[in-house]
Amino acid sequence: MASGYIPFTSIPGWPTPLAGAREAMDATLAAANFDVSHSDNNGLWVGDVTTAQNSLSSYVGSAAQLAWNQNLQQEALATLYGSKFVAGFNYNTENFQIDPASQSNIASMGSLAAAVVNNTPGALAWPSSFFWIASNNSQVPMTAAQMYAFSQAVASYVSALVVNNFSLKQSIAAAATMTALQAINITSGWPTN
Repeated sequence: MASGYIPFTSIPGWPTPLAGAREAMDATLAAANFDVSHSDNNGLWVGDVTTAQNSLSSYVGSAAQLAWNQNLQQEALATLYGSKFVAGFNYNTENFQIDPASQSNIASMGSLAAAVVNNTPGALAWPSSFFWIASNNSQVPMTAAQMYAFSQAVASYVSALVVNNFSLKQSIAAAATMTALQAINITSGWPTN
C-alpha cells in the first residue's frame, strides 16, 4: 500500500468539474469512495495510489459520476432560475419586483385593469391616481390600459422563465453521458430582460 500523488491529467477521461467548483471536485472524489488525504487544483494525495487509480478508473464515466454531476447541474440551474426572479422585471425603463407575492398582486390588478379596459359591467372604476411601485420604491403612474399591458408583459416573462427552466431541468435529467451533460448550457434560452 503506497501513498502518493495522482495528477488529474493522468486520469483518462477525467472531466473538469462543472463550473470549476472546488467543492464539487472534492465531493465527487469522496463519492468515488476512496481515501483522499487532500487535493489541490492539479491532483490528489491518496493513501493508496493503486486503489485510488482503480477507483477513479471505475468512477469516471460511471452512472454514479453522471448522477452526481446531474445533481450539481440541477442545483446550479435552481440558483440561476431563482436569480432571474430576484433581478426583477424591466419594463418601460423601470425595474419591478416579480417574486410570488408581487406576481399575485400584479395579476390581481391586471384583472381589474382588463375589466375596466373592456368595459365589463360591474367593474370598479380605475383609480385616477393609480401607480405601481417600482423596485427602487418610485411611484410609476399607470392607466388601466397601461396596467393591463404591464401585467401581460410580466405574465409572458414569468411564463418564459418557467418554460425554459423546465426544459433545462428535463435536458439535465435526460443526459445519458457526462459529455451530453456538459453540453447543456444552463445560461441559454432565458428571455431577455
